[in-house]
Amino acid sequence: ALLASWPWDWIRRADSPKSELRLRCGNGEQLARLDAFAVWMGRHARAVHDVSAGLEPWQFYGPSTRQGNRVHLFLVLRPQESVTVRGVHVRRVRAVQVMATGQALSFATRAGVIEQLMPDPEGELVITVPEDALDPMVTVITVEFADAPLDRPVLGRWGPQSL
Repeated sequence: ALLASWPWDWIRRADSPKSELRLRCGNGEQLARLDAFAVWMGRHARAVHDVSAGLEPWQFYGPSTRQGNRVHLFLVLRPQESVTVRGVHVRRVRAVQVMATGQALSFATRAGVIEQLMPDPEGELVITVPEDALDPMVTVITVEFADAPLDRPVLGRWGPQSL
């Protein structure tokens, strides 16, 4: 009786010694959600498959994954204009884009006054996320890092901020 309430069935095919696990969907709304999720997975597979753990919880308020020199940020909640990533090598940020569309996003970097004097300072990455870049389910932003510091100015934490 307990197994009858589960949303899947084990099916053994007559032509194969293997069993299949099939999801039992009761209505069109469930199928529509599964279809939407399948489309989302198709656009964001690189952020989910063959990845390792991303940033620490204090660096970004949301899930993240890492793949080589790229970090994928999952925006589970709708951002209010910008997203901040802390504790990254700010002179190594090469590009920031929306994974699904490839849309480049503008960003600024900030570091403390003393850290700016260092060749490879850690600081904050502030990414501007326009409304038209948001995915209806979960937006995934890809941050690409260079292997070595790039020649880029870093805004001071207490100086004028222009994003």
